Amino acid sequence: MYLEKNQQVIWQQKSKLCSSDEEFIIPLHLNKVILIGRDANKCNLVIKNPMVSSVHAIVWAIKFDNHTPALIYIRDNSTNGVLINGNLIGKNNTRMLFGNDSIDLRGGIIMKVSTSTSTSTFSHPLITIGKWEISNNLVGQGTFGSVYIANKTEENSLFAVKHIKPSQERVRVSEREKERFKAEAELLLSVNHTHIIRVHEAIVSNNELYIFQDLVCGGDLFSYLVSGDRIAAIPEIETIVIIFQILKALEFLHNTLNIIHRDLKLDNILLEAPLPFTRIYICDFGIAKKLGNISQRCKTMVGTVEYSAPEIFSNHYNSQGYTSKCDIWSLGIICHIMLSGVSPFYSDKSNDEMINKASLGTLNFELLQFQGVSNKAKCFIKSLIQIMPEDRPNIEECFNINWIKLNRDLLDRVYKEKVLGSYGY
Repeated sequence: MYLEKNQQVIWQQKSKLCSSDEEFIIPLHLNKVILIGRDANKCNLVIKNPMVSSVHAIVWAIKFDNHTPALIYIRDNSTNGVLINGNLIGKNNTRMLFGNDSIDLRGGIIMKVSTSTSTSTFSHPLITIGKWEISNNLVGQGTFGSVYIANKTEENSLFAVKHIKPSQERVRVSEREKERFKAEAELLLSVNHTHIIRVHEAIVSNNELYIFQDLVCGGDLFSYLVSGDRIAAIPEIETIVIIFQILKALEFLHNTLNIIHRDLKLDNILLEAPLPFTRIYICDFGIAKKLGNISQRCKTMVGTVEYSAPEIFSNHYNSQGYTSKCDIWSLGIICHIMLSGVSPFYSDKSNDEMINKASLGTLNFELLQFQGVSNKAKCFIKSLIQIMPEDRPNIEECFNINWIKLNRDLLDRVYKEKVLGSYGY
């Protein structure tokens, strides 16, 4: 992006100060944010203008893989507003940016976006279904389909659409698959929770299923943790705030709806923005199970093996089934990875190897990666990753483990001020 206008603007990068008297480029790196505003202690791009808020806008880029273009987003965090091509975004709203877009910060500062994507997503929609326009902007892909940017024809807001179609080997989606995906959509259509992805509509067209849901713009937790060719740990305070939000979502799923997710993993936790203390959302309920009551058991062997509780693949438990405690195990794995960058039972050899390692449940907190992690955090992980499901806490008991319980006042404050606020700015 670059600035146009003769204003007193300071771009702080490696202690080098540049004036906007001459045009200059502001680099935007994947999964990194640019904070634009008046506060030099918080912002990367400092604008000394009374019309500009302390943190006026936040810009970031997310990329699904090396074969797809980056998606660039801007969030309005200001009092006086941000305009894209003359249209007001609205405080706390997020919009996608394209090449040649004009960003007006209302302080006499105009920014221009320079990218390889020079037309709006919906100038030429890939397909229109009912009131929905679907673009070819890919934001995710999984075993069961792809996720694209979508738009309601009568609205300015962006959404995501999960598109499920037959594989190349088959002409049609099986009736069983179709019913399963429709069940996922119908299940989520009735769910309204701060930390669970919201579904708006499900449509079957030409033997293909489209599930329209909220667009969460910050990427997934896995991408957030990736640093180069490895997963990097994040600070304990940041980890516990994410875990606290997941616990709130699981409490609602388990206790209010009698739903087991069965595929909790980094990839299925979305971030509102790639920032510490951002709001998270649990997504992908394709193999979730609604039970008559939360103590009811399931017997289907499903899930991602790296995160799956040992009873799911155990011959002994396969006859008895497993309960919502499988989600508790998965949460323990997620917490272990966030605090250390290490997945405790991962193996690149085979799924059987991971199942065998999980069945032993051996955790190594002597790893160099756990230096600096508190004993309370390690005890929390150990409590959740218990081989016997009856030894694991249920969701209410998780809130009473000391790592959460003794930090509850801090968590409630950070949750209110930052997670539910404007990232604390």
